[in-house]
Amino acid sequence: MSGQAADTLVVQNLFVPFGTEPGLHDVSLRVARGERVVIVGPSGAGKTSLLRAIAGLTAITNGSVSIAGRDVTQLPPEQRGAVYMHQTPLLFPHLSVFENVAFSLRVRGVATVEINERVHEALQKVQLDALATRAPHTLSGGQQHRAALARAVVSRPELLLLDEPFSSLDPRLRDDVRDALVALQEEFKLSVLLITHDVDEASRLADRIGVLMDGRIMQMGTPADVFESPTTTAVAVALGRRNILEGTLNSHGELRCALGVVAVNAEALEEAGIVPAHAGFDVAILFLPQALSLVPPLPDGPAFQVQRITYGGDGPTARLTVASKSFDIPIARPLIAGDVASASIVVGTRVSVRVDPSRIRIFQK
Repeated sequence: MSGQAADTLVVQNLFVPFGTEPGLHDVSLRVARGERVVIVGPSGAGKTSLLRAIAGLTAITNGSVSIAGRDVTQLPPEQRGAVYMHQTPLLFPHLSVFENVAFSLRVRGVATVEINERVHEALQKVQLDALATRAPHTLSGGQQHRAALARAVVSRPELLLLDEPFSSLDPRLRDDVRDALVALQEEFKLSVLLITHDVDEASRLADRIGVLMDGRIMQMGTPADVFESPTTTAVAVALGRRNILEGTLNSHGELRCALGVVAVNAEALEEAGIVPAHAGFDVAILFLPQALSLVPPLPDGPAFQVQRITYGGDGPTARLTVASKSFDIPIARPLIAGDVASASIVVGTRVSVRVDPSRIRIFQK
């Protein structure tokens, strides 16, 4: 790994058993100073086991963990320079918010004047300075999470390990606590490794995203790299992409699938390492967001029936069945002549689908 001198965390060739199962194997990753790295993956992939192994809370069978340039593989959790924060805020019920945040500093014998300064600064960052004297049970769920964040960062740990920290919060509170985390992380230049099952959360928070599957990190990169160019269809599915079809590709760069025929740019195929054969060969096709739009039924193409319409913050979405798979396609205002307007779409409407070739990714099977 390059740039290790500037890395807060370096994990190399880590093996973590899941009982009698192999578990995590040959996992390597790094977190640079002041960087937020988010690990996503399906349930049971080992995200929490990875975090606990780094924190020293789970045994490993091979590999190494270095934090701030020190090999901490054999050190107990309290000597690693990392703070591990659970999904549920663990505040001392008999202490005030102020004393909860101050606890780790008092244990370390920090001077009272410095404790007061650092605790007030942390509480201000999470907008809890006015509630410093309150007992934890009088706080809302979001306030308890923010108090736990303040306590986690007040000691200026080298590394902050966050285990699904927002999963129990409703959407509005989740945004508030996310904002508090970013404010603390940027103010104190903290290095953060966070795990989540929420890919939207990952895209909002991460400088880099790692996809953990089958005991390995299958892809690591910026959110743009990972979401726009997943390396496999399995990674795409783990990132929440569902619009995937099987098809064939011929030597003329024509892609045939259940949506019809799509002309694919030969240079794009070459960049993806795909050379069309003279005869058609099988591929998997991933349709990225904005790859598909609805048009009135075409005389020379397949048509589909809208089975369901759902509504979200980005507007209505139509669900179609394409090649026995459910496809979700946004219903937008018509941007091109012939596009179907949202007002004309109801359940049962017959439509065809237009494909933007620049918004598809092809994988040879």
